[in-house]
Amino acid sequence: MARERDKPLSSEEAERSASSQPLDAMLDFGRQWAPVGAEAAGIVARGVQQLTQLQMEALHDIMGQQSRSAEALRGQADPVRVMETQLQTLRYAWDRGLRCWTDLSSAAGEMQSELAACGGHLLSTEGVFAAARVLRA
Repeated sequence: MARERDKPLSSEEAERSASSQPLDAMLDFGRQWAPVGAEAAGIVARGVQQLTQLQMEALHDIMGQQSRSAEALRGQADPVRVMETQLQTLRYAWDRGLRCWTDLSSAAGEMQSELAACGGHLLSTEGVFAAARVLRA
C-alpha cells in the first residue's frame, strides 16, 4: 500500500510547494543567524578580553617604570640628573603608550576580520537570494 507521501503531488500542491521554497530558504536563513550571533558574541568577548589585557600590560609596564624613576629621584640633589630621569620616564611612557595603541588597533582589526568571517558563509547562500527575488516580485 502506498503511503501518502509517496503519492504524486497535484498541480495545486506542487504550486504551493514551489511558492514556499523561497520562504523556507528565508526562514532557514533566520535560523542560521542564531549560531552566527552566538559566535560573534564569543568573538567580541574574546576581543574585549584581549584589548583589556593589552591595556593592563601597558599600565603595568608604565607603573613599573614610574616606580623605578621615583626610586632614582629619591634623595637626588643634582638638578641635571632629576631632569634626565624625568625625561627618561616621560619618553618611556610615550613609547609604551604608542606601542599599546598600535597593539590595540591591531587586535581590533583582527577582531573585526573574525567578525566579518563568521557570517560570511550566510551571504553566499543561494536560497537567500532566491527568497529576496521572490520578496521583490
